[in-house]
Amino acid sequence: MGISRKSPSLGINGSGVIVRVKFRVSGNVSGSQKVRFSLSNVKANNSNGGSIILTPLGSTSEIGSGMVVWPGDTNNDGIVNQSDILPLGLYWGATGSSRNNASLKWEAQSANPWSNSKATYADATGDGVVNQAEISAIGLNCNKQHSGSFSKPSTSQADLSINGQLQLVSSANAYRIKLLKGNELEDVIGLSFTLRYKTNIKDVSFNSGKYFGENVIKYYNKVNNVAGYSIVQKANCKNLIDENEFIAELHFAFNNDAEMGCISIENVEAMDKTGKIFELQGFTADVINTSLSKNRMSEYNLSQNYPNPFNPTTTISYTVPTNVSGKVTLKVYDVLGNEIATLVDEQKQSGIYEVLFDGSNFSSGIYFYKITINEFSDMKKLILIK
Repeated sequence: MGISRKSPSLGINGSGVIVRVKFRVSGNVSGSQKVRFSLSNVKANNSNGGSIILTPLGSTSEIGSGMVVWPGDTNNDGIVNQSDILPLGLYWGATGSSRNNASLKWEAQSANPWSNSKATYADATGDGVVNQAEISAIGLNCNKQHSGSFSKPSTSQADLSINGQLQLVSSANAYRIKLLKGNELEDVIGLSFTLRYKTNIKDVSFNSGKYFGENVIKYYNKVNNVAGYSIVQKANCKNLIDENEFIAELHFAFNNDAEMGCISIENVEAMDKTGKIFELQGFTADVINTSLSKNRMSEYNLSQNYPNPFNPTTTISYTVPTNVSGKVTLKVYDVLGNEIATLVDEQKQSGIYEVLFDGSNFSSGIYFYKITINEFSDMKKLILIK
């Protein structure tokens, strides 16, 4: 190898690193083996072209075990998060060599490769068996990253809509997440995602569903307004997938009796029984404060649109009281009183309804929306900012 400064740059005085060399070792190399590096044919010149005499020195490096494990990064992708639960299910009960001086400390730890080398990373605690103890390492080191050698798990590059997507379904006092499987997603045994909750939501809690059966590993971690969730079947379990069941049930706590909030489901990954990872479609959705909704059912109501101001879409919620039905009209007007959109014009039974207003074709400004239900009428202001 060679390196040189471009003319007319001057030479450099002093000492420093010219080049760094990394080397990788095959997995069957025994621990504590020493490798000798030597330099030969070393030549150097100054800026005038004159020779500089350098004396090459050799170096000896001691190889560890063949693999390096960071406790908690069970899929070896460089970061500890909810996705690291998935390999635990895949390699549940697998055994191999334990690590010398193993700990949960966030540092590179040498490990002798197991017969299935990927299972070596799943042994987060280093005790020689993949079991529930690994969850403690994931929780302790969650969100920590390393810059050592790592490889991103193989992921399907097909169209996300082919693989599948998650769906949010309202159910009683909660929201349920269901998996809509696509053409390529077969034999799925686990799923992970992050949930980001936004304006008006101060907390979220999870209950696991029975989509993957009872013999599963579950994980939930929350930092500020981002929650990570993962669930995976244990290896060789006899659970059958029940596509009529849900993945998880979400319960939200709202700020100051807010009527609505917003969430987004991101970083959705599913894993099949071969360990292949599929990226799935997430979504952004508005959620209603269901506990507040019960009280609202006793009377007519037109809620403030959310978000407001908005660009380009906003959601309007209204209530037709219990045991009441009637003709509902919901229209949008500009500041001059001109009708610019009709959002609802039909008979409705009692219930709480949402309607989306899309302002893509309108200019920034103040608008008004008015509802009429039987003898009830109300109007509120909305602001479009582009």
